[in-house]
Amino acid sequence: MNEDLLAWRKPMEEGQLQEDTYSQALKAFLLEERDTGAWLASALAQGHTEEACQKIHQLKEKAAVLKAKALCTAAFSLEMGLKGGADPTAILAHFDAILMDTLLAMSAYLNR
Repeated sequence: MNEDLLAWRKPMEEGQLQEDTYSQALKAFLLEERDTGAWLASALAQGHTEEACQKIHQLKEKAAVLKAKALCTAAFSLEMGLKGGADPTAILAHFDAILMDTLLAMSAYLNR
């Protein structure tokens, strides 16, 4: 995995955050975002681009708080692409892959 995908682990590993607090934030993020990829695909298929952009923006803000760099970057690219009128199929696939990789890595970390 690339360094940006695992960047969310750095603040805790460097002692900047307490593990209990950060673990709770990760758990909440996992629960809140586990169905986001499917939700976005459905919303975009129905032409609800603005609602999808709002959801992506909210996820991007949460990911930034958790220092999930790769996810922030993918969310930004998806949001800007959709606002720019790009075909959502390819950019959504890339975003969904990064989202799933991030969520899986977070889950593995919590279940260690």
